[in-house]
Amino acid sequence: MRLQTNFYNVFILIDNESQGGNDILFQKQIGLQLRRRDGRGEIVNSSCFQAEKFYNILKFIKLTRVMMDRWRRIREFIQKEMAGEQIAGTDHLERAYEWCQKVGRARGADMEILLTAALLHDIGVPIDRKRHYEAALPKARAFLGELGFKEDEIKKILHVIEAHSRYGGPDPQTLEAKILQDVDAIEYVGAVGLIRGIVRALHEGSFNGKVEETPRLIDDLIKRVEGNFYTEEAKRIVEKRITFLKAFSDRLKKELAGEE
Repeated sequence: MRLQTNFYNVFILIDNESQGGNDILFQKQIGLQLRRRDGRGEIVNSSCFQAEKFYNILKFIKLTRVMMDRWRRIREFIQKEMAGEQIAGTDHLERAYEWCQKVGRARGADMEILLTAALLHDIGVPIDRKRHYEAALPKARAFLGELGFKEDEIKKILHVIEAHSRYGGPDPQTLEAKILQDVDAIEYVGAVGLIRGIVRALHEGSFNGKVEETPRLIDDLIKRVEGNFYTEEAKRIVEKRITFLKAFSDRLKKELAGEE
C-alpha cells in the first residue's frame, strides 16, 4: 500500500468472543471505515478516518512489539546476571520497576528511560557490591546497544543507573534519576526493608544475628533514608514505612525487657 493523498476503505471485523481481528480487507475507495461486528455478525458502529492515521496505528503496533521484546530480553538478562543474588536480586528490581511506574507516571517522567534503568540499576552488584553503581555501566552500555537503544537514550539510562545510590555516585541530574534514587530508598525501610536489611547486615558481617541487636539495626536502616527526597510520592511512602519500623522496634524492646 502506497500512502498518498488517496484513501483506503479498511474493514476490520472483530469477533466479540475472541476479541481479536479475524479478517482485514483492503479496498481502494474514497474514505476509510472501521467497522465492528457484534456476536450476531451485524455492524454495530463505524467511524471514518484518514489512511495516515491508520498508518500511524500500524507504526504504534510495531513499536509496541519492539518494546515488549525489549522487556522480555531485559528480564531474561537480569535473571541470568542476578542469579543467586539475595539482597539486590530480581525481586528487588521488579519492585523498583513497579514503584517507578507509579511515581514516574505521577511525575510525567520518560517511562522507557526510567523503567529500563529500574530493571538494570543493580546489575553491578555481583561485580562490585560497594561501587555497583559504577560497575554496572560497561555491562549496561553493551546490553543497551544490543537492544537497539540510541546513543542519547543510552546516556540517559546510564546516568539514572549511576546516580541511583545515596551512598556513592553523582547527584541525580534528571527527573528519572531523581525518581529511581527515591524509589531505591523505599526498599530500605518497612517490612521488606527490614528483611533485606537483616540479610545485608549478615552478609556484610555488621549484624551478628542476635535478637537484642535488632533495634540498633533498625535505627541504622532509618538513618540511611531519613533526609531530603526529590518526590513527595516517595517521601510519603518512606515516612509510613519508618513509622512501622519504629513501632516494631519499640515492641521488640518491650518483649526483650520481659513485657507481655
